[in-house]
Amino acid sequence: MMATNPSKNRLFFARRRMTMAALMLMSSSQVMALDAIGIHSHFNHYPDSSDTYLAMIKQFGFNSFRSDLAWNSIESQKGVFSINDAGNQKEDLAFQTGFSQYGLSALMVLGYGNKLYSNNAIDFPRTPEQIAAFANYAAWVAARYKGKVKYFDIWNEWLYGTGLTSKPRNVPPAQVYFDVVKATSAAVRKVDPNAVILAGSFNTNKPRDVAWFEELMKLGILNYIDGVSIHPYSLKLPEDNLATIDKFEELAKRYAGKEVPVYITEMGQSSSTAPGYVSDDATAQFVVKYTFLAKARPYIKGLWWYDLVDDGPDVKNREHRFGFVTQSNQPKSMALQFQKIAEVARDYKVERYQTNTDGNVSISLSHGGKYALLAWQQTPVQAQAPQQDLLKSVKSFVKMEGDKSEGAIRMIDPHFQGQSLYEEKSALTKNYGNVPVLVQSDKPIAAPQ
Repeated sequence: MMATNPSKNRLFFARRRMTMAALMLMSSSQVMALDAIGIHSHFNHYPDSSDTYLAMIKQFGFNSFRSDLAWNSIESQKGVFSINDAGNQKEDLAFQTGFSQYGLSALMVLGYGNKLYSNNAIDFPRTPEQIAAFANYAAWVAARYKGKVKYFDIWNEWLYGTGLTSKPRNVPPAQVYFDVVKATSAAVRKVDPNAVILAGSFNTNKPRDVAWFEELMKLGILNYIDGVSIHPYSLKLPEDNLATIDKFEELAKRYAGKEVPVYITEMGQSSSTAPGYVSDDATAQFVVKYTFLAKARPYIKGLWWYDLVDDGPDVKNREHRFGFVTQSNQPKSMALQFQKIAEVARDYKVERYQTNTDGNVSISLSHGGKYALLAWQQTPVQAQAPQQDLLKSVKSFVKMEGDKSEGAIRMIDPHFQGQSLYEEKSALTKNYGNVPVLVQSDKPIAAPQ
């Protein structure tokens, strides 16, 4: 009997699973996913006018933006809502004019608590009174921006206490978040029936997060929202990151009995020099691949990158280096590369998405008699597992417990330098390896076999 090679067998079956997954994602009819491809913007913290940044968002090719209008900042007296803070005026202007003047849809984050209702600290709404007050704030906001803000995300990263000042940050049971979502959804729909309501903002790469949202699905949260909001931060390759989202969507589908729309309301890579950093070229390549892999999944309806402008000057601070542009408004590589793919990513429809047995990834698209193909050779499945120091930085990066995934994790090459995207006309002339190539033509383009 001939001896077998376990490594080759594992690789064969892994590739077979990837091929089958890709085939399942293909449709006989064209798929127009990603209703929104946007970017998060902290208008309050930027030095220039909202118009400066809205124009920048439009220029780079996005069709949406995400920002927030914190509850604590607009209700400084119980039951009285107003835009009177100097910073809030920038957010207000962006939400008021983003669609009418720039054609950008808006996603508003509702959240961060109010010290009027929690002993002078910004805390979770926990009691029925606090939840009702939060719903009133949401209703006022929805009424003010009716027809101007399309999407509302109920809270931001509930599991992590983002934006709160209360100590300690004891996260309430899932039932409390469910009650917040139920009350807020009803309040928003009452004043704006056309609003698209999202909830969750958790990380599909983390078993703890998925278990938390599964508890919410058991409570019936899917009956009160139009889509699930996720923040799937990781240093995994785009292919593997999206695979965890596929797995979650299958779980959600079992609870809903139908396809569940998923909105990636935050995703990004930091190009700081901290341990586990990712180079500018690596972030650019990640953005290109991830955008098209998300677009190839019909259930993913929106993707907002984080974020527009670097949040600070410290190159060693990971939180300061997520921006597509520097603090002096100079575009980074990922902004320039996204600009090249923006029209295809935004306007074209996916005709075919496949991964063949050799690991060639190809996504074929078309629009108005024009054709495009994005292709690359993915990293082998049996890649080396990440070093422990890198894993430690990942844990810090995503502010979560350790990754419990089984098997080797294919990670981004944080030191990648060089071409992030190749462009060709009419036909794919060569295999560029792991670097994606975008081909555009007025005739159908043959994909790698």
